[in-house]
Amino acid sequence: MVLVNGSSITSFIRQTVEIKNLNSFSAVSRAIDFEIARQAALYNEGLANEIVQETRLWEEGSQKTFTMRKKEGLADYRYFPEPDLPEVILTEEYVDGIRDSLPELPEIKRRRYEEIGLSIQDVLFLANDVNVCHTHPIIRIWVNSIICLRTIILFLFDR
Repeated sequence: MVLVNGSSITSFIRQTVEIKNLNSFSAVSRAIDFEIARQAALYNEGLANEIVQETRLWEEGSQKTFTMRKKEGLADYRYFPEPDLPEVILTEEYVDGIRDSLPELPEIKRRRYEEIGLSIQDVLFLANDVNVCHTHPIIRIWVNSIICLRTIILFLFDR
């Protein structure tokens, strides 16, 4: 079950939509993407009043959600706190610390290598294999020297 709230789209949409029939993390991702797009389209077409609190079914074949049942209010959902699960509060500093400790993502690495002018073959080789730059210090030194050289050239020629 996934709960999608359109408030990420706009502060005017406040209805929670529950999505069921999700059997994988990729299905969860696709269902959320679809539901956000569905709600945004309704809002942009002036049909925000059609975004109602309801339970929707994720249909894997058509990659769409369909209304299962509409709910009048929170009482219909019978929400209640789970007594065995403590509340989790994550501070911004804690989340930032975790984010800063993560390695550079391959896509960001690819963009950085493309910006310094490496060939697509070199970019893919260096960015897609995690072990290349970590286990081969000579490659890491070579890539860093190219980055430094490119930065100096761009600075000197004001690009």
